[in-house]
Amino acid sequence: MSESEKRMLHTRTSAKMPIRFDLSELPRELHLFPPVTSVIFVRFNYAVTQSVTDWQICYHPSGSPEVAEMKVNGTLYKATYPHLLIKRPGDKLRSAHGEGQSLYFKYAPETSLELPDGLVLQGLTPSPAISRLSGELQSELEYVFVPGAADRIDRLCMSLLSEFLLAMRSHPPECRQRTRIREAASYLYAHPMPYFGRLDDLARKFGFSRRNFARLWRAEFGTSPGRSLKELRFAEACRLLSSTDLTISEIATQLGYSEATNFVAAFRKYAHCTPRAYRLKYRA
Repeated sequence: MSESEKRMLHTRTSAKMPIRFDLSELPRELHLFPPVTSVIFVRFNYAVTQSVTDWQICYHPSGSPEVAEMKVNGTLYKATYPHLLIKRPGDKLRSAHGEGQSLYFKYAPETSLELPDGLVLQGLTPSPAISRLSGELQSELEYVFVPGAADRIDRLCMSLLSEFLLAMRSHPPECRQRTRIREAASYLYAHPMPYFGRLDDLARKFGFSRRNFARLWRAEFGTSPGRSLKELRFAEACRLLSSTDLTISEIATQLGYSEATNFVAAFRKYAHCTPRAYRLKYRA
């Protein structure tokens, strides 16, 4: 058994390790595509600090938190999932803690890859071609020592890279922003309590400045985020008043009011009656 075969078998014997295929010493029959040095499938759950020594094409189909943050050479980049991360030889990289799935393949530092200079971390729209090619790559890796397999893996990785770039063209910045603002709205409606009176926190969670968050929200939903939150807040107030035995003070606290009197005044303005009157009416 060759040394490369021994290394590959070793990396696949521990469940705690990524599944890593070392292709650097495998012979090529045709040399039609840049040779891939390794292919790695990993479930990550950590922060990363890295000095990159080679080319790494990293596809993250899913993960959390919703917005991945990566600082590369001192510049902060953000993207929702799924996304593509390009690591270049010499890059200094630091990421916040996150978890998710990753497929990445590597090329030697001297490899010439014609990629846009500004492409570092960018969201993309999943496509059937990406799913198909990923499946073909995993299948081909099962026969990695068969003559010709390394050439086919090189071709599949280059095809995947092409599909990643095409998927990013169908996921332009304005499309990504619309997706993120709708993700923020969905999250708010599913988890409203922490954000009553704290919309800035929601904007930051999804990578928006306060101004852009308000602008994009209005463009998408035809109203301000503050107005949407107000309607959601009072819908929750009505639900708590009609279906629970919480006191007015307890409801006010849950809805983010510092004083029960502020809640009573706001509710009266919204519903044209006091919270107590509303409760009596809907429990009669």
